[in-house]
This record gives sequence, structure tokens and C-alpha cells, in this order.
Amino acid sequence: MTLQVVAGFLGQAGILHPANLYRNMAGALAGKRTGAIRYNDFAITPSGSAMTISVAAGDAVIMGTEAVTTQGGYYVWNNAAETIALPASAGSPRYDSLIMRVIDTDYGADPAGSKATWEVVSGTPAGSPSPVADSAFAPAGAFYHPGAWWRVADILVPASVTNLSTATVVHKRKYARVGRHTMALAADLPADAQLGDTVTVIDGTDAGIIMHYTGSAWAPMSSAGYINYTPTFYSNNVSATTIAGGSVVVTYSKYKLTGKTCHFYGHAVINTTTAGGFGLSLPVNVGFRSFSMSQITLHGASGYATLCGDGHVPAISAPFNRFGPVTNSNATVNIAASGDTVHWNVTYETV
Repeated sequence: MTLQVVAGFLGQAGILHPANLYRNMAGALAGKRTGAIRYNDFAITPSGSAMTISVAAGDAVIMGTEAVTTQGGYYVWNNAAETIALPASAGSPRYDSLIMRVIDTDYGADPAGSKATWEVVSGTPAGSPSPVADSAFAPAGAFYHPGAWWRVADILVPASVTNLSTATVVHKRKYARVGRHTMALAADLPADAQLGDTVTVIDGTDAGIIMHYTGSAWAPMSSAGYINYTPTFYSNNVSATTIAGGSVVVTYSKYKLTGKTCHFYGHAVINTTTAGGFGLSLPVNVGFRSFSMSQITLHGASGYATLCGDGHVPAISAPFNRFGPVTNSNATVNIAASGDTVHWNVTYETV
């Protein structure tokens, strides 16, 4: 095939609009990647009263799986939530996979005809069940149809239930690149990334951070301004024993990431006595155990400083994700008394 122009852009009389040209245009605009256009497109909510799920509205592009160099992609959309029934539960748990399917009879006969459709494919019930493998959707597979498909989610259906209130949804989020910046959960950074891709993380300790793909891994780029962050506090910093909720009152806590440099500061009141040290989590993992520019102070309830010095990562294995006050880089982290206040001002290099 020689160089092509999409016929819809030409006004010349007699030019037809072949479907494969439009599919290739859709695929090119999507970065030749299967996935939703926006975060939370086609999000799934299990029913609490029936064996059904609600699938939110959304837009997606699904790349063809047949003639991969010429087939292009299919634009699929739904402007309203849709309810989809799952089969009755079994005596053991199983995974049901929600498949977004485009059946295209240009690539083979199919009794269902050409259309976009949802399909629920159930895995085998077992004590430790697994979803149906991708190979089952390939040619000669048990669930093959010509065209294209995307595994939107796997749903763990518990044994012997009559509704899906306790079902676990594992989204298999992918994102098409359609002229906009991508937003994603930290666990959902695209696995098909290419050099130059950027994503804003919207959850976890990296919420608000722009990640860029270096060609081999995702790395933090920057945050636009200071971001609120509530750290986890530890009563035993070395073994990461957390302080129970309500025993720490955070007055303020913010951080900003510029390149790989993180500035993190805050203030809190500790309403408990710690047993094996004291520490708090970092908003972004640190690259080195010892900080070159850091200050953390513990002040007693009477106003005097019980410790004023450097903050260091305790003797833990990577990733280095928390720190606490120490008298020197080799000493045990300091113990906090009930009623102490803690101030911190830390600048460090991230991983």
C-alpha cells in the first residue's frame, strides 16, 4: 500500500470513504494504542443486590488484532451507564472478565455480525482462581471473534453468593493518547509507554506529580505547586509500626517536586508515647538513606526541645520511604513522648 490520505478530507467527486482509512486515522490519533480516552471511562461498580455490574459511560479506541499493519483502530463509545449481568456464582470463587469487543466481518465470518458489544467470559472456579488467558481471544481460541478486543476488567466473584457486594474489581486500565494529557492511578501507569509520554498521577503518595517516561522507566518530573500530603506516622520507625489514627494531629504538611528534588515541610502534635523510635513517611521515596539538607525537631509539651537535629532514613531496605530524627547517622531514631510537637523541613533527592 502506498501513502494514503483519509478520503473524508477530500471534496473530490466520486471518492469513497473506505472503513480501513477511518480505522487507521482513529488508530493514529490514539497513538496506535488500545484504551480509554479519559480516566474513569467505563469504570465498574458491582451491584449490592444482584449478579450485575454497572459500567460507566466512556470513549475508547481499540486497536485491531487481525491485519495489525493495516487494520487500524475502532472508536467505541457509550453515552450512558450500562448494566451487565454476570453468571450465577459457583461453589468456588472464579474470575469473570469483562471484554469490550468489536466484531468486524471484514476479517472473517461471524454469526453475531459486525458490531460493538460487551462480553463476560468466566474463568474456571477454583480455590485460587485465574482469569481466562489472553490466548483464548486469539484466532483458534475458545472466545475468538474477528475484529478487536480489550479486557476492561477482571471481577473476582466469591463462592456461593447471590449478589456482587463483595466482588473485587481489578481494572485493566489502558489509555489511548488522543490529544490530551493522561491522568492515571499510580498502579495504572501505562505499560506500553514510549519515550516522551507524560502522565499525571492522581492517587497515593505521588498524587499531583507529573511522571515522564525515560525510555526504560517512569520517573517524576515536577508538581505545579505545593501539594497537601498527610504522612503516616510510626511509633517504631525501623519496623514501620504505625501510630493509630487519631493519635496524631497534623496542622499542615506540604511538598513540592521539582525535577528529582523534593521539598517537604510540616508540623504535627503527637498524642502518644512511642516505643521503638519515631518517624513519618515521605511523600516521594528518597534516593539515599542520609539527607544532605534536612531538619526535624521534637518539642516537649512544656516547650523545650527534646531533640533538634538531622533527619535520616532508619536502617531499612529500599525503597526508602520514611525518615525520623536521629542524633547522628548511625544512632537509633529518637522516641517521642505524648504531647510532643514535631516540625520538619526536608529537601532531598528522589529515586
